[in-house]
Amino acid sequence: MKQELYYAINQHLGKRLHLLRKKEKMSQKKLGALLNLTFQQIQKYEKGATSLSIDKLCKICQIFNVPLNFFFEDSDIFTLKLLVSQNNTNKAFTNEELQLIAAFNNITNKTIAKQLLNLTILLSKANPTNTHL
Repeated sequence: MKQELYYAINQHLGKRLHLLRKKEKMSQKKLGALLNLTFQQIQKYEKGATSLSIDKLCKICQIFNVPLNFFFEDSDIFTLKLLVSQNNTNKAFTNEELQLIAAFNNITNKTIAKQLLNLTILLSKANPTNTHL
């Protein structure tokens, strides 16, 4: 279970690093050079294959001039992924599925929550002819 938790954290931090680097139009090679690392190591961070140390995370924040909490935005999704991984499920949820779970959990009226659940079940059984949004 601990390994799954670490994997979820590495995946989240890697995605945020990739997003930041692409937004700033910086290559993996250039970021690697600024951190005294190879571009392969940056790839491993971005894929979540290797853990980012807090030291490297802070240096990355300095390079891109972002606060440390940049890496922990979308915290509802991040928290849900951690909870899912701790519950030993093998299902990998998409961000949309996690947003749906988070939104559903915020419904305080039990009647509305039950009606929404019933509607969702009905919609999932429907066979739409037009699948475009």
